[in-house]
Amino acid sequence: MKIKLTGREKEVLEALAQGLSRQGVADALRWEDTTVPEAISDYGVGAHVLGTLAYTAIEQKSWERTGAVAGAYVANTGLNYLVKRLVRRERPNGLNDHSFYSGHTSTAFVGAGAVCLQEQKAACYSALGLAAAIGYLRIAANWHWFSDVAVGAGVGYGMGRLVPTIFVNF
Repeated sequence: MKIKLTGREKEVLEALAQGLSRQGVADALRWEDTTVPEAISDYGVGAHVLGTLAYTAIEQKSWERTGAVAGAYVANTGLNYLVKRLVRRERPNGLNDHSFYSGHTSTAFVGAGAVCLQEQKAACYSALGLAAAIGYLRIAANWHWFSDVAVGAGVGYGMGRLVPTIFVNF
């Protein structure tokens, strides 16, 4: 079976073939006009947080569990702030040195981790897909390197699963 690739897909594969160089992957994933992915990811992460909290409150019918998910967001934000100040990695756009790790991505994945605790596969997969899209858009907007987003996804997902489990028997 032959697969036909678009121009953008070919660019991404060529960047991967060049040894996964940080700049090569970033260039392949970045949009020419970065204002659109920046705006979508900024508003999208807020909508993801509100949606996760509303879903938890409605699905679990428990303010205690909803509070535990909110606590996961707070813990994630605190850890992210600390790591950004300690690591001081320059952003690909050069605006500051708070690139590592992506706070938008980790926040979105906190929600995905928390939703996945609730054993509704469709909701879990939807939350993961939206969180991954937010992570991709942070690269497309030239605010993060791929590794910033990958670490943010892992930390956020872990926080979204761990914190609610520690404080409430999910």
